[in-house]
Amino acid sequence: MKYPTKRNPFDNYMIDPERQKKLEQSRDYYKHEKDTWVTTKCKPMEDWQLISFPTCNKLHELDLTSEVSHEKKEGLGLAESKIINHGYFRDVWRVKDTNPLFPQHTVLKTLRYEHKYIDRNYDRHRRDGVAMERLTFSPFILNIYGYCGNNGFFEFSEAGDIDNALFAPANKGKLSKYDRLRIATQIAQGLADAHYFTVEEDPSTGEEVEGYATIAHTDITGGQFIFVDGIFKLNDFNRARFIRWNEKENEPCPFRIGVNRGDFRSPEEYMYTDETEKVDVYSMGNIFYQLYSLNYYLFGNITDDTEIAKMVKKGQRPDYNSISIGSIDDPKIDDAFQKAIEMCYIQDPNERASARDVADFLLDELEKIPYPQKVDFDQKQQQQQIDKNMNKSPIVPVKGKE
Repeated sequence: MKYPTKRNPFDNYMIDPERQKKLEQSRDYYKHEKDTWVTTKCKPMEDWQLISFPTCNKLHELDLTSEVSHEKKEGLGLAESKIINHGYFRDVWRVKDTNPLFPQHTVLKTLRYEHKYIDRNYDRHRRDGVAMERLTFSPFILNIYGYCGNNGFFEFSEAGDIDNALFAPANKGKLSKYDRLRIATQIAQGLADAHYFTVEEDPSTGEEVEGYATIAHTDITGGQFIFVDGIFKLNDFNRARFIRWNEKENEPCPFRIGVNRGDFRSPEEYMYTDETEKVDVYSMGNIFYQLYSLNYYLFGNITDDTEIAKMVKKGQRPDYNSISIGSIDDPKIDDAFQKAIEMCYIQDPNERASARDVADFLLDELEKIPYPQKVDFDQKQQQQQIDKNMNKSPIVPVKGKE
């Protein structure tokens, strides 16, 4: 008796050499390959871009069969392992770790059933693991605890993401405009760190300065910033691109991505022309607009991705200049938001600000704006109080988020 199978019919080609030859010329074959990355023209900018640091033993120590109801039943308490969410590529599990060196609960991401175990997916999750390993220095990037194949272990959050903080019915209106500017500053700092600039020597001063970006995230939205310990941390680098170097021209090589869907993309993404890390800066401007306006949709009633792509390619932007600021808010907040959005929305990516430029601008502006609460202690104590208030966020906790 034959049983139904969900295996790809192309798998049959692997046992027939003649059919293999036909498969090698097919579109499906190349679709499943990882991108050709090292070429005669473009080489890795850094050695780490080619390697990975898998910790597969950690994965095999986990027991995912212990899933029980989230509710307490006869003293069982919370499930040690429970699926809590999913992204496009991976399911998200909350798992209990018995290792005392790890937090009690962490997040495990595993490849979703509808996706194949192919070279292209292995490489995308290699990049995710390597990028997050490189970025563990940053308090604005979600922590990674391990990686193996298509799987990874990450910091767990019960508080959700920026979209939840702004647009969940229970949270609407709870964040002041000052707090939203602080969140914008965290986003910019996280993205600047995520671009992981090379360190160069300034020829005029001999000092070390940031050089070229080595990573582009390419999927920046509010849903990618997870609230942990008072900070919205950037995560999910499985669409990231490592930036290569053109030795002949002595400059970074641009890259292209074959499918750029959604309403958060930059003009060059919609045009399918050369891309750089500046695509992330443009998308960051969209989050700034949402933080500033409290509007989820960028162009009001126009929500069709195709129409938005046409508008963005023509240079049209969400109307952020006519947003009214409340009388109780410092007008400098209004100026800071508008200038930051303007820096991100420049049409020409060569003229668009870098993430570091935006972060530095917002940090400078935030220092000029007094915290909207009278206090009687010095500036250091005041900053500690601000951080304490942010840790006690008015965000309503939700299930873990990828």
